[in-house]
Amino acid sequence: MTNELKPSFYRARIKYILEKISDSIHQGNERILRLLRNGYTDNLNEANKGIKAIAKTQSNDPLTFIELTSFSNWFVMHPDKVAGVEILTTSNAFPIKIKGKKEDIISMFNLVFDAEKGNSEAEAIAIALQIELQLMNL
Repeated sequence: MTNELKPSFYRARIKYILEKISDSIHQGNERILRLLRNGYTDNLNEANKGIKAIAKTQSNDPLTFIELTSFSNWFVMHPDKVAGVEILTTSNAFPIKIKGKKEDIISMFNLVFDAEKGNSEAEAIAIALQIELQLMNL
């Protein structure tokens, strides 16, 4: 299930996170800075209010590749492509990890490839190749 939010929301999300990064730099808060760099905001209600306020001033033109891939926007747009839940870590290089079970991975692939509709392995490979070609054309 893909989030059906407008491009203005994701542009506003980028601006919101950049503002929070600036605040964290001034406050010297390295931990929050590492999390924000990876698109993580700790207070979702506060973040969504701030993002929605900024979104009113943003364009709804299609997102650029940089906008799609900034601060985990693509994963926010496609939560069904994440096989697990975000877990905070103490690592400086990887402050967020995805923790999931085998069942999470299988259900994610079933959603992506419509396995319940009876796609064969050959059809799944063909779909994967189409997706790869689309990614190469971005």
